Formats: sequence, C-alpha cells, structure tokens
Amino acid sequence: MKTRLLCLVFSAFFAVVNADVYQWNAPAGGAMNNPTNWTPHGIPGSDDFADFLLPNAYTVYLTEDVIHDRLRVDGSQLTLNLDGYYYQIEGKYDAYAVMIGENLDSAMEVYGGWLDSADVHLCWNPGSAARVDVHGQGTEWYVYMDDQWGGFYIADGGTADFSLRDQAALAHGEGFSANFPEDEAYIEVSGLDTEWYVDGWFGMALEGWSAMSLSDGAAMLTGYLDMGLFPGSSAVIDVVGNGNETELAAEIDDDYASLIIGAEGHGQINLTDAMLYSAGPTLIAEQAGSRGQLNIYDDSWVDMGGSLAVGGNLSAAGGAGLLYFEDDPFSSIYADLTCAPQEGDYLVVWPRGTVRMNGGAISMHYDDQRANSMRLKGGTLEGWGWIWADVENESGVVAPGAVGDWKALEIHYNYVQHATGRLKISLGGTEAYWDYGGLVLPNQDYGTAVLDGRLDVRLEEGFVPAYDDEFVIVDARTVEGRFLNAASHYLFQDGRFEVLYEDGRVVLTHFENVPSCPAYPVGDLNQDCVVDLADLALMATNWMNSNVVTGD
Repeated sequence: MKTRLLCLVFSAFFAVVNADVYQWNAPAGGAMNNPTNWTPHGIPGSDDFADFLLPNAYTVYLTEDVIHDRLRVDGSQLTLNLDGYYYQIEGKYDAYAVMIGENLDSAMEVYGGWLDSADVHLCWNPGSAARVDVHGQGTEWYVYMDDQWGGFYIADGGTADFSLRDQAALAHGEGFSANFPEDEAYIEVSGLDTEWYVDGWFGMALEGWSAMSLSDGAAMLTGYLDMGLFPGSSAVIDVVGNGNETELAAEIDDDYASLIIGAEGHGQINLTDAMLYSAGPTLIAEQAGSRGQLNIYDDSWVDMGGSLAVGGNLSAAGGAGLLYFEDDPFSSIYADLTCAPQEGDYLVVWPRGTVRMNGGAISMHYDDQRANSMRLKGGTLEGWGWIWADVENESGVVAPGAVGDWKALEIHYNYVQHATGRLKISLGGTEAYWDYGGLVLPNQDYGTAVLDGRLDVRLEEGFVPAYDDEFVIVDARTVEGRFLNAASHYLFQDGRFEVLYEDGRVVLTHFENVPSCPAYPVGDLNQDCVVDLADLALMATNWMNSNVVTGD
C-alpha cells in the first residue's frame, strides 16, 4: 500500500513539474497569443497555468483556439472576449482548473465564444470575493472534460456574484453555492433562451446564504435540487416570467426526492408568472428545525411528477413548511399545482405544515375519474380555492375561508374527517362564501363528506347572528356522520347553535347567546363543554398516540 501511495505522489509531482506558470503582464490588455503579454516571455500551452493577477481592469481577446491547463484570476478584473474562438482549460495538473477570487476581490466577464473546462471555483479563502458574468448569444461554457462532467462551485469560501444572461449557456455535472457559514452567493440567470443546465445534483446554500433570481424566459434545469442543506443555511430562489416561460426544474425522478426546499436549513421558492417542475417526490421543510416555503403567485404552474410533503418527508414529520397560493381567477390569473399523478401517490401535511390558499388550484388526478389523497397529519389546510383530491383530515385543521375575500373551499372528490381532525369555521355575516367560510363538495359522482372529530366556530369582527339566520358550513352530494362536539347543538364561548345534518348539508341555525361555554373544562376532549363518557371513550381510542415532533 505504501509503495502504491509513493508512486501516486511522485507521478503527481512530475506532472506538476511539467506545467509552467505564466502571468499576464499587460495592464492595458491585448491578445492571448501575444508572447510579450506574458511572463516568462512566450505563449502558455496545453500543459501550462495562465494566471491573471494584475490589480486593474483589462480585456484579453482570442485570435485563435487556445488550450491551457489552469486559469486563475486573483485581484484582477478580467474581460475575456472569446471572439468566436474556443478556449479549453483541461485541469490535468490542478483539480481546480478555473479559480476566480482565490484570495482577493476578483472579476471575470466572458462572452463571444466557447469555453470548456474542468472544475470551477468562485472564491476559495475567507474574505475573498468573485464576480463572474457570462453573457451573450453564442456564449457557451461547458464544465466537461475527458467524457466527464465537472463541478461548478459558487462561493466556496467567500462572497460570489454570478450572472448568466442574454442567451448564454452554462452546463456542468454538479455544484453548490455558499459552502461555509460565512459564505454569500448572489446568482442571476436572465433572458429568453438563457439556460443553466446541471446534469446531476446542485446544493443551493450548503451552510451559508444564497439568493438567486431567475427571470425573463431563462431556465435552470437540474438533476436534483436541494435548498438550505445544513442548519443555519438559507436559500431563496425568485422565478419571474414577465410574460415569458421562465422555468426552474429538477429533472431526475429520484425515489426519495428530486427537489428539497429546506433540508435542515431554510429554503424558499417564489414563483410569479413562471413554472416549476419536479420529476419525482418534493419535500418542503424536510428535517426537524428546518423551514421551507413554496409560494405560487399569479399565472404560475407547479408540475410535480411524484408525491409532495409539507413539513417533513414522505414518512416522517420535519420542520415548518408552507405551501402558499395567490391568484385572481376572476381576472383569469391562476396559480396551479399538479402533483401525485400516479395511483398511490399523495400529498401529506405534517403537524408543522400548512397549505394556505388565497385562490389557486391543486390537482391530483391519476385518471379521468379518480384522484389521490391529501392527508393532514396534524397540519393545516386553510383558505379558498379548488382541490381535485380526496382530502383526509386525520388529525389536522381544515379552515375554509381563513384568508382572502371569497371563502368557499371546493373539494371535487371526497372529504373525510377523522376523530382527531377539526373543521374550523369563521362567521362574519350571513352571505354564504363572502361573509363566512364553507366546505363545498360539488361533484355529483363523488362529493361525500364523512364527518367525525370536532367543529370549531368563531364569530368575527363583532358579528352576532339572528335566531333565524342559517349558515351552510358543509355543502356536498351526501353527508355521513356527525361532529363529536356538535351532534345536535354546538356550544361555544359566544353562545349556542342548533346543528342540522341534512342529506347533503350541515347547517348552523337558531343562534342563542345563552347558554354559552366561555372555556372548555379540563378533560373535555371532544369540546362539547361537558366531561362525560364520550371523553373517556375518545381518550381510550387514542391512548398512547403521540404527535411529538423533535426540533424547534
């Protein structure tokens, strides 16, 4: 083993000896192949290192194809005009084939041709800074050598600004941004037909802070995308279409997850007039202590080819996750999510997960007549919008109309509420779906509401119902079962309602100020304002069940 190791060391030593180091010495810039512009005098060859260390701004241009082994920019502001030629940086003798900002404030602008290289690092040591701008139609940078994809690493020990714009293209095999806690990465990808392609995995903010703007018809296409990997990290991606098809995609269908928004740290994606695609499962706030958020704004579409978890992974609870919709369907502006398209897929919302709909639509069809389930395992579904799924409220809260002006939460398949689930209704007036929220199941073929668990009613903004007022809080094809705490009447802090269970409706009516229940007594598990055998039965049914979630 020692003999083999020594052979490897000596082989690497002699390989490096064969590489000469050339330093650019022309502060006014000039031609890459002019020997007077280099120290020592000559033109670097395919085995040589090309260093740009002058502390000023200058332009270097190609007059023919060029091959070097390493490119280093440290302390310089280099503009690299490829001028229609091909520049190759092989990285045979230095694993870091391209290094921008090893120790000092550095910049490189690239345009006008083709650049192929091995691994690329923007920043290296604490306090270093790098700015790289790749732009223009016909400008292509491929991190690909000897039939192997290489890596592209942004803020690997400092502060990095990277921009890819105006129809330029970048392609590499893997990469990350903001490697260490003090690292910061600012990324801009913009312009129609601008494309950033990652063949494998990209980690957006490993331990540091990373912000990315993807806009105006550009695309970032990754294999896997993980955001906010370790505790304390933060990654935010703003995707804005501005009338063009701007796309963010994780294109490899992985059994565990193609896209993670908040692994152990913070991850957030904001979509406006844009598209997000995930080929496999997607996790929002995967681990305990993490935070994840997916905001789907006006005219955006999210297409997920697998299951979706909010506030955990597909099998266990995690951090604080939010899936948020905001649109204006009355002006034909939509925010849509399609997910779980194969039979057996699902959307799960864990105790610290929330699906908040201020408009928007969720579609989970797997054929023309059947859809998969949204499962609330202690989480929250609130607001108004349209859901094409079976909603199973196992132990969560469903709150129609919690936000927004229109207050109807439409479920176009079935709704099942278990014994530990809760339906929360806010009443602020008498006009259905404008003044108060309701659960609507309009599908005449499915549309069944199966009720158990608790009803929770709140009077908003000082509203006091009249005795003859009626509030349709569930409107379905059929209604089965009853709420545990509202079998015939609902008693709460403001008074009492009579609860009518009709063939396809649940109606609150005959409000009276007294009797009332200002506070539920200790042991009143079903919250009907009395401790009785029904509470004992509920406790026995759920004996030793636990919703404990570790982390903050």
